[in-house]
Amino acid sequence: METILLGSLPAVTANSKQPLVLSGLFLDGYELRRILVNFAFTIRNNAAATFIIAAADHNTIINNFCTRIRLKAWGIDDALNLPPVVMRNMAAYANQDDPVRLDPKIDIGATIPAVGSAVQPTNITVPIEFLCRGLDTPELFCPSTNQFNVAGHRLVVELGPETTPLALANATAQLVLTSVDIYAVICPVDVVHFGVPHLWREIAVANNRFPEDGKFIDLMFADERDPYTVAAQVSQITIFRDDRASPANLPVPIIAERFMEAWEADGNRPLNIISNGTGGVGSQWSPYAYTDAAVRSTELQLPVTRKNRTLFQNLAGGGSAVATIVNWQTLPIVAAFKELVKTAARHGLAFNTEADLEVHGFGGRDNDALADFKGRRLALRRTAVQVPAGQPGNPSTATAR
Repeated sequence: METILLGSLPAVTANSKQPLVLSGLFLDGYELRRILVNFAFTIRNNAAATFIIAAADHNTIINNFCTRIRLKAWGIDDALNLPPVVMRNMAAYANQDDPVRLDPKIDIGATIPAVGSAVQPTNITVPIEFLCRGLDTPELFCPSTNQFNVAGHRLVVELGPETTPLALANATAQLVLTSVDIYAVICPVDVVHFGVPHLWREIAVANNRFPEDGKFIDLMFADERDPYTVAAQVSQITIFRDDRASPANLPVPIIAERFMEAWEADGNRPLNIISNGTGGVGSQWSPYAYTDAAVRSTELQLPVTRKNRTLFQNLAGGGSAVATIVNWQTLPIVAAFKELVKTAARHGLAFNTEADLEVHGFGGRDNDALADFKGRRLALRRTAVQVPAGQPGNPSTATAR
C-alpha cells in the first residue's frame, strides 16, 4: 500500500462547507482502500502549565473542527453522510485500529506544552474506509482509482466552530486548525476494475418495526447507543431479513457480547465501541448486523438482503422505539450501472449489461457467488477452451463463469 496526497480544502473557515473535487486527482491502475481526511492543527495549554491528553479529548477536538463529512460517488450524492466521530467508530470496526490516535503528539497521555511555549503541531485523521477486515477478502468491495477519476466524485467537509480556547478533560487548550488535507491509501493492481457502491448513513427510527426494501449487504447495522442504554428501552430485538430472523429475540447486551467475540481479529481489539472506550460522546454502539472478524466471513455468510430487512424492537415496559441507526451497506453492481458504463468508456470498452464483464471476485469456481454484489473487471467474459466432441457430459463449448 502507499499513500498519496489528493489535495487540501480551499479554506478552513469556521462553520463553512469546503468541497474538494476528487475526479482526476488519482493515479489510474490502483485499488482505492481508504480516503483520509486529515485535520492539521496546533495545540498548547491556555495556562502556564503542561497537561496530558485524556481519552475523551479526541472526540471533543474532532467535533470542534468538523460536524459532518459527505462523499459523492457511484452517482449517489450522499454515498457517505456521517459525523466524524461516527466515522471514527466505523474505521475502528473496519480496519481494527483507532485512526485518531496514530499521531503520538495527540495520543492518550501525550504532554501538551504550556502557554508561552511553542505550539505543538499535530494531526487527527478521519478515514473513509472501503475495506473491511471482517471479510474473508478484506478488499473485496474496494473501488478502483480509475472509477474515481470519472467526473462527478466530490468530497465535502462541513467545518465546525473551531472554538479556541477549548475546554478539554484536563485543561483549556488553544487550538488552531491550519489545514485539512485529503489523502488516499492505494494499492497497485494488475487489472482495471469497478467496485460496487457503498452507502454510509444515519437513520432515524421512531417505530418498533422499521422496514427497508431493497438489495444490499449490511457490513454494519448498529444502534448509536451503548447496549444497556438500549436495554432500558428495548427488551429484545429481532431482524427479519427476507423473512428469516437473525438475530432472533435476543437482549441487546447479549448481542453485544457476541459482537465483542466476533470483532477480535488477529488478537486485536483497539477501540471498544460497545462500552465507550474513548470516554467521549458518540463512541458507543450496539451492533445488530456485522461481519465476523474472528472467523472472517465468506460471501455466503454475509448479511445479505434481497427483498426486505425489518428491525423489530420488543419494547420494555414504558420503553421507546426512538433510535438512531448507523448503517454501512454495499449495493449491487446494477445500482451504479451508469457509472460503470462511464468508467468502461474511459478505457474504450463497450458492453450491453454487467453480465458481459468478468466478475471482480477472488475465488476460482466461487467467483460468481453473490456475483450481483461484486465489482466487475473491465474485460469481457471469455469463452472456455473447446472440449473434444464425444466426451460424456461435456458440451463442445462453454461460457466461462
